[in-house]
Amino acid sequence: MLRSKLVVLFILFVLVFGAGNAFAQINMSYGVGGAFTSAFGGGYEATFPGLGSEKVEFPQTTFGLAAFFDFTYIEASVSLMFGALYTDYTSNVPAFPSYKEDYEIQSMNLSAVLKYPISLFNIISIFPAAGVEYQMVTSMKKGNTSFSDAGDLNSLWFKFGAGLDFNIIPSMFIRGAFYYGIRMPNKFENDLKLLADIAALFSNGSSSENFAHGIKAMLALGIRL
Repeated sequence: MLRSKLVVLFILFVLVFGAGNAFAQINMSYGVGGAFTSAFGGGYEATFPGLGSEKVEFPQTTFGLAAFFDFTYIEASVSLMFGALYTDYTSNVPAFPSYKEDYEIQSMNLSAVLKYPISLFNIISIFPAAGVEYQMVTSMKKGNTSFSDAGDLNSLWFKFGAGLDFNIIPSMFIRGAFYYGIRMPNKFENDLKLLADIAALFSNGSSSENFAHGIKAMLALGIRL
């Protein structure tokens, strides 16, 4: 019994000491810069026996401003993005011809990643990272027409990648980061998929939802506190 208590106390001591040591090694920094995203896929595809098939994708490309807040092993960031969302509809069903459309979008992206910095030289360090990003679409327009349901495009991303910090002076550095991510279907896509499911049900066909994927790059100037 005494041995079990000693083992528990030892484990608690190691955990507390380790947590305190890790906290002591945390350095805080922040920075601002630019960001770029490019996404592909998404949407759905469906087959209707005797009629044909259809497929719709929603690629997008955005540029914007980004700010990050770094706590050594955790990075939180926010970015304001501006760009284009495309609807790419392909169909060989006679009643539904193929078409392409583009829309102007704006979004606020909130991101949190876990990272592990590795110092290579006195002026360079790299870090692998993985985390999530939530894209909140705040505006969607086509010409002079604005869409009130832009929030239906809000999406959750799971991403992983790597970054590099290049020290200019001890308190200032340049950070570059590159991520690859997979996007979960948003409400707009789920609603379209439901309509495709109903049509497939009546035609004894089938439909499937496609995950989007894409990249994000950031280049920023950082300041150590």
